[in-house]
Amino acid sequence: MSHAKSYPGHVTVDAPARSAAGEGLPITELVAVIRRRRGAIIMTALVLTMLATLVGLQRTPYYTARALVMIDPRESRVVDVEAVMQGLGADAASVETQIKVLASRSHMEAVMDDLGLFRDPEFNPAAARRQRTVEIADGGPLTPVLRALPDTLLLVLGLAREPLAGEDEAGWVAMRETSIDTFGEHLAVRQDGRSHVIAIEFTSINATKAAKIANRVADLYAAGQLDAKLAATSQATGWLGERLQTLREELESAEAAVEVFRSGSGLVDTASGRLREQELTDLSRTLMNARAELSEKRARLELIRELRLRGESLETVAEVLQSGVIVNLRQQESDILREEAELRTYFGEKHPRIQNLIAEKANLQAKIATEVERIIKNLGNEVSIIASRVADTERQLTDLSAVNDDERATQVELRELERQADSSRELYESFLQRYKETREQQGIVQNDVRVISRAAAPEQPSSAGAGIFAATGFGSSL
Repeated sequence: MSHAKSYPGHVTVDAPARSAAGEGLPITELVAVIRRRRGAIIMTALVLTMLATLVGLQRTPYYTARALVMIDPRESRVVDVEAVMQGLGADAASVETQIKVLASRSHMEAVMDDLGLFRDPEFNPAAARRQRTVEIADGGPLTPVLRALPDTLLLVLGLAREPLAGEDEAGWVAMRETSIDTFGEHLAVRQDGRSHVIAIEFTSINATKAAKIANRVADLYAAGQLDAKLAATSQATGWLGERLQTLREELESAEAAVEVFRSGSGLVDTASGRLREQELTDLSRTLMNARAELSEKRARLELIRELRLRGESLETVAEVLQSGVIVNLRQQESDILREEAELRTYFGEKHPRIQNLIAEKANLQAKIATEVERIIKNLGNEVSIIASRVADTERQLTDLSAVNDDERATQVELRELERQADSSRELYESFLQRYKETREQQGIVQNDVRVISRAAAPEQPSSAGAGIFAATGFGSSL
C-alpha cells in the first residue's frame, strides 16, 4: 500500500561489473601487464573519479521531510446515532482509502493553493519566466529582442496579439494540472508497516520547504476529516430538525382528528368503559333479573290456578301465608274457635253466645277468602306488570344493541385513528430522542485523524551526493 513516486535527485547506482581481464592469464603475466599500464590505469581512475565528482557537484541536492498521521479507531458514539457519527475505520481497506485521499489531486491542489505553490518555480517552471499578457509573433533572430519590449508597444506595432477568449483560462488550467503532476512526483504516501499510521514524505530542493509542505499536507488532511465529520453531523442535525417539525405537525393533525371524530360520534369515556356499552350491560342485567322474577311469579300463579281447579285450599300458597292480613284474620279465627270450644262444654249449640261466635267465624272466613282472592289478583297484576316491563326492557335492549352496533363500527374507525396517532407519537418521540442525542454529540465530535509526528527540516539531503558519485566513478574505472 505504497504510493511512492520518483523525484528528481534520486539515482540508482549499479555495482561495477566484475573485471574479467585476468581470466585465463597467469598471475605473473597479469601483474606485469598492470605494471606496464599503471600510468594509464591511474590516469583513467583519476579522470573518471573527477568527472563523476563534478557531475555529483553539479546536481541539485534534494531533501525529504517525513510527517506521520494516525487513524484513530476509537470513536465517541451515541446510542441510535451511529450512522450519523460514524468515524473512520482502521482496517487495511480504510487505511488504503485514506492514503488515496492524501495522494488525490484535489488534496494536492488544496495544499498548493494554501501555500501558493502554483507560483513556485520548483513546481511551475513558467513562474520563473516573465509572464506575458500577449502572444508575440515569430520574429526569427529578433525574437529575443521582441520579448524585451513592453506588451503595449508590441500591440501598437502589430508584433503581438491579445489571446482569444478562453485561451488564457485554458492555459491557466493546463499550467495548474502540470504543476499538480510535478507536485505529485515529489509526494510519497504510504502505510507505516501494518499499523494505523500513514507516513507522508515530501521531497524538495529546500529542506525547510519540504518540512513545511509535508506538515501542511498532514494538517489539511486532518482538518478536512474533522470538517467533513462536523459537516455530516450538522447536516444530520438539520435533517432531523426538519423531519421533527414535519412529524410534530403530523402528530398534531392525527390527535386533532381523533378528538374531532370522538366529539362528532358522541362517544364518551367513563371509568368502566364506553357509556353506551355500560348502558347495554346494565340493561341486559335488568332484563335478566326481570325475566327471572316473571318466571317465578308465573310459576306461583299457575300453581294457584291448578289448586283451584283441583278444589284444594289456597291458604298454603306462599303469598297467602306471608300476608299480614291473613295472619291477623287467622289469629282472630283461632281465638273464636277456642272460645267456641270452651262455651260448648257448658252451653248447647243454641246458646246465643255460641250463635254469635259462629256468625263471627263465618264473617272471618269470608274476609279470609276475600283477602286470598285479593292476593291472587295482585299476583296476577304483578305478573302482567313484570311481563310488560320485560317486554319494554327487551325493546330497549334491541334498540340499544342496534345503536351499540353502529357505535362499534364507529369505534373501529376511532381506534384506527388512535392507532395512527399513537404511531405518529412513537415516531415523533423516537426522532426527538435522536435529535437531542445528535445535538449533544455535536459538541463533542472528535477527529479520527491525528498528526502524531510533525516533519522537521532534514539536515542531510536524500539524493545522492558528490561522494557517492566519486565512489561510483572510481569503481567504474577499475
